[in-house]
Amino acid sequence: IVYKMATNTIALTMCSSPECKNDANALCLHCDKHVCTKHYLEHVKLTNDELLPLADQLNTIINTLQEINVTHISQLAMEQLEQWRLESHR
Repeated sequence: IVYKMATNTIALTMCSSPECKNDANALCLHCDKHVCTKHYLEHVKLTNDELLPLADQLNTIINTLQEINVTHISQLAMEQLEQWRLESHR
């Protein structure tokens, strides 16, 4: 739809939701879809519903990685290398 107002021309985009006849007044930067307010709010909720479990999984992974004692692991590796060195020089 194109509206002409005095010297300006305004092109309106329809909502990209199937069967919706409303004008789009929002653009989702996540998926680049033009949607009406109703479908934008639904879209945000669906996106958040998908992202929250992923954020929880990421936090779990981060916590697990933080619990790994790097010093202990490297100390074990150094002990194994020293044992190998001693055995190889016999």
